[in-house]
Amino acid sequence: LDNNANCAEAYWGKTLAELRCRDAKAFVAYFKDAFIKKAKAETLSACSRDNVREQSAIDKYVIPGYLSDTTIREKYQERSLRNYESKVSSLKNQFKNEDFTFGNNKNFNRAKSYAFGETAEMLQHMKENIKEECENAIRLAEEQDAVIIQQIQKEYAAFLDKADAQCKQLYEIACKQRQEEEIKRQEEELKRQEEKRIREEKELKRQEKERARHEKECQQREEKYQNACKDMENIATPLDAREAMTKFQELGNYRDSKQRLKDCEKDEKYFEALHIIESIYCQTLQGYEQALELLQSITPWRDSEEKINLCKQKMKKLPRKIRKVEDYAILGGVALLLVVIIISMVLIAMFR
Repeated sequence: LDNNANCAEAYWGKTLAELRCRDAKAFVAYFKDAFIKKAKAETLSACSRDNVREQSAIDKYVIPGYLSDTTIREKYQERSLRNYESKVSSLKNQFKNEDFTFGNNKNFNRAKSYAFGETAEMLQHMKENIKEECENAIRLAEEQDAVIIQQIQKEYAAFLDKADAQCKQLYEIACKQRQEEEIKRQEEELKRQEEKRIREEKELKRQEKERARHEKECQQREEKYQNACKDMENIATPLDAREAMTKFQELGNYRDSKQRLKDCEKDEKYFEALHIIESIYCQTLQGYEQALELLQSITPWRDSEEKINLCKQKMKKLPRKIRKVEDYAILGGVALLLVVIIISMVLIAMFR
């Protein structure tokens, strides 16, 4: 360059030295590598998510209470399986915007400006080689993406098959669990029904026993009631009345036992009064007054009114100075005592 400042070959040599390239081929490789490194990778999806297959599995395998749609959806969550990194789009944009003039390199621009003849043709041919290599890099990236896409699609298909198998297995487990619980529920229901049947049988037996006991008690009470009624019909003395009263008292509220008890009480007073009236030992003023009091307390029972009138009539017929029965008894006792004393005295005198 000291001898010839316009030497294109010298500037070309400086360009290679600056970039540490041995020759034109290395120069092309250098720019090709720089072209590829400059590209930015983006995340793409190798295939769309198979929502139809997922929904089909949900429709087919969901069992409410045993296998939910959430559990099935989790099996189809592939996360980043369908994604891959690609530089194709970035490489194409770079290639579209690249003019391949290498304007940033002063030495190369000077070599290009001063070149002529074979050197100019070499530099022009090298530019074409660089463009061709960049296009090849784009094609290679596309081919690599295609391979990756195909691989991902296979892996996603295998993932879906595995998800289907897992959902099917979960479905079978859920079906088995549901069947076991159904069998258990049926067994428990049968057990409850059996326990209910046993309880009902026991209750029926208890009711039958209670009914039999009640019928027996009713029969016994009825028999006792009928006996008491017969005794009531045959009452002829106060003692008969008291016996009938005792039976009706034991019957309590059975039928008309209370009313018959009251009637028996009236009969007791009635026959007590009748006994006083008819007894020769009771035909005194006091006796008639007692009989009259009894009859008046039960009027109009039986012929109590007639008996009241009879007592009054007999009371009128009694002598005014007649002693009472008690007085006669005392006098009789005194007389008997005197007789005993006299006899004792006579016996004592005789044995002396």
